[in-house]
Amino acid sequence: MSGAAKVAVIVLAAGKSRRYGAGNKLLSRYQGKPLSAHVAACLQGIPYSFGVVVARDPMVASLFRRTRLRPLFPDNTNTQSETLKAGLRYVKKHGASHALLLLGDMPNVSRQHIKRMVAKVGAHPVISHNGKSCLPPALIPRHLFGKLQHLRGDTGAGKMLLRHPSLIRISLDVRQAVDIDTKPKAFPAKVRSGFALDNA
Repeated sequence: MSGAAKVAVIVLAAGKSRRYGAGNKLLSRYQGKPLSAHVAACLQGIPYSFGVVVARDPMVASLFRRTRLRPLFPDNTNTQSETLKAGLRYVKKHGASHALLLLGDMPNVSRQHIKRMVAKVGAHPVISHNGKSCLPPALIPRHLFGKLQHLRGDTGAGKMLLRHPSLIRISLDVRQAVDIDTKPKAFPAKVRSGFALDNA
């Protein structure tokens, strides 16, 4: 990471889990621990300065207590864009040069993938690519924070980043690209096997 860069992590963990059903999916057991705890563990050894976990449930935020992320409970977390904008406002206020955007329901993203992204820090955005489409994690330079404040509804940062002429794409394999939106039985066996039986 550049000596002048101040990378701030933003974990989006305030979704209502509408498609998941009863219970908070971010607290569901996956490979022996809560789903979002895997995201917290991924941050160990990552070169970042500070960060925030944008959440609605204090129990989810507590999964990140051993990281450098502070909990943020904004009044409006009804849409993905509002959650993202709240995180961006926080890290901008605290001097971030870049925002490293992660989702709380993507437990398989590797530390190596995140390190590859941070190594590309610069004036350009960096986004993950699964061979078909772009998706989080993403690294967003400060000069784009303002534009992202115009997002509305459940629109994420992807469409705007895709229009950037210097966008860098980093390959993310199928397993790492999985985000958990529904109950485990809706997933292929190779993904479903990680869930504890009490969540089936």
